Amino acid sequence: MSSNPTPAASDGPRTAEDVLRAQLAQTGTTPERFRDDMARVVGAHWAEMPPGALFDALARAGRVPSPPHLPAPLRILTPRQARAVHDAVRAAARRRGVRGEAADEISCDALAAAGIFLPPPGPAPDTCGARYLPHDAEEFGPELLGQWQQCTDEPGHPGHEHAAGDTEWDDGDPGAVPARPQTEA
Repeated sequence: MSSNPTPAASDGPRTAEDVLRAQLAQTGTTPERFRDDMARVVGAHWAEMPPGALFDALARAGRVPSPPHLPAPLRILTPRQARAVHDAVRAAARRRGVRGEAADEISCDALAAAGIFLPPPGPAPDTCGARYLPHDAEEFGPELLGQWQQCTDEPGHPGHEHAAGDTEWDDGDPGAVPARPQTEA
């Protein structure tokens, strides 16, 4: 899924289907769209390919964004790991009478300070779908570190440069998730 280390069997997806579902969830692609894209892009033999090769084929064809790359030792949690962190944080917050949203923010900030980030959320509609993860503690302050940004330009805008507030990035930058190509209705 990028330069992120492969999770151990105890903390990540275990079957090829789990791996594929995690990759689809991280990029906002539905299994139905994936199936249709595979038939169009890869051809009849797609079911025989390993999940990573399938996902890479779709990314090369521009059907799903490539997962973001981060410099080592930084990494992005798998959706399963992120869910486990969320559930543990919420349970601890309930036991201590802390609001869940406050606990989520504290855990996200603590993970980001350690170079561990949550997966990208799905893109918001009606804006460019490119997203970026501010991952460099020296470049970004604690309010922005680990907080996914989405380009605020129109969907399908020209070029590969994106911006959200004061944050600017290019599709090829570490931590970037390029927008999906626009499809005609």
